Amino acid sequence: MIKSVLAWMDLEMTGLDPIEDVIVEIATLITNDDLEEIAVGPNLVIHQPSEKLENMSKHVKQMHTSSGLLDEISKSNTSLSLAGEKTLNFLKEHIEKAIKCALDAKENWSNLEWNHRVAIFLKAAELLAGPYRDKLNAATMIAQSKNVYQAEIDAACELIDFFKFNAEYVTKIYSEQPESAPGIWNRLEHRPLEGFVFAITPFNFTSICANLCAAPALMGNVVVWKPASTQVYSAKVIMDLFKEAGLPDGVITVSYTHLRAHETDS
Repeated sequence: MIKSVLAWMDLEMTGLDPIEDVIVEIATLITNDDLEEIAVGPNLVIHQPSEKLENMSKHVKQMHTSSGLLDEISKSNTSLSLAGEKTLNFLKEHIEKAIKCALDAKENWSNLEWNHRVAIFLKAAELLAGPYRDKLNAATMIAQSKNVYQAEIDAACELIDFFKFNAEYVTKIYSEQPESAPGIWNRLEHRPLEGFVFAITPFNFTSICANLCAAPALMGNVVVWKPASTQVYSAKVIMDLFKEAGLPDGVITVSYTHLRAHETDS
């Protein structure tokens, strides 16, 4: 199957105010998109000064006392910055695995005849015009707040056009060759980029998100795709579409991991 990973992070805090309240525990888990566990990250209890703990509401204090977390906080030597660093190191390990997955697929994919690559994305267009149309439109409506009219335009219609127009453009690009004189054969060869393409896509246009991965892949590149957090659901449907169309493993590797460290002054 086409590889993708989900990063789950659970934060325990002293309350729900992101300005006044602080993080006291971080736990991380990695699964695939079928929610099967891949790896368990560090479960870190963070030391916080007593004045921060005294500001907890009665309900939160009771909850953290009954779970034993309040005692662990006072005993912990782990700062928020250290907890963030350890969590990021764990997540980065799986980002690097996504990159390796893409690079492992690179040679076979780049050496595949261009017309075979085109056939896969034309098949994706056919599937999207059929059984995947409602799935992708519904995912776009649910996660990206589109109405049915907007979703049909921004997801299904435009993406079908992207796949078909791109196939035509690729055919034209590969067919254009320099003129040759008698006894001389001038030949132009297109080859993919070195390494991989890192596609960071926006939240609002499902079709553009898919095309930012599909277009470079069509030209023989491998892609690591980081969709926006609000576009995760439609990204999952797109990956299912690519899989059913016959895209080989690792050509497009999606990672939903959100890597950003938050530090607060104590």
